[in-house]
Amino acid sequence: MSEYVPVRFSHLLGFAGVGSVVRSDSWLYTIMDISQWSDHDWLPYVERVIQSLDIKRELHLPPKGAVDQNGRVQGATVPGIRFPSWMRCRACGLMHWKAWKKTHDPKVGPLCAAEGCGKPLEQFPWVMIDSEGRMDDVPWH
Repeated sequence: MSEYVPVRFSHLLGFAGVGSVVRSDSWLYTIMDISQWSDHDWLPYVERVIQSLDIKRELHLPPKGAVDQNGRVQGATVPGIRFPSWMRCRACGLMHWKAWKKTHDPKVGPLCAAEGCGKPLEQFPWVMIDSEGRMDDVPWH
């Protein structure tokens, strides 16, 4: 399931492009590819761009969204997946898989399930990438 992350257009062209890991206020996300985007427009001057880049694909602008006064995303945005999926406790070192699915209070966030710990968890930002460029979670277990 994807979530929606407000990412600036200028960032999508640079360090926050498709497949990159970006940080929001609370989480790390991976930006989904254009097949998952909604409400995108055709890129202006598309024929010139296609000829210049010598490509045979359709080119689109990313959807545009904004964050309202309450911190909620309004309008079309770029979808992302919360990634990496592993979280760890800084206090005891215990690692948890997708702990955000078990949390009942999104304002508090996931807490360590180790007996007597209960400290906040953070995403563990280590990933593995194969020689073909595919990215996945490190199989810590």
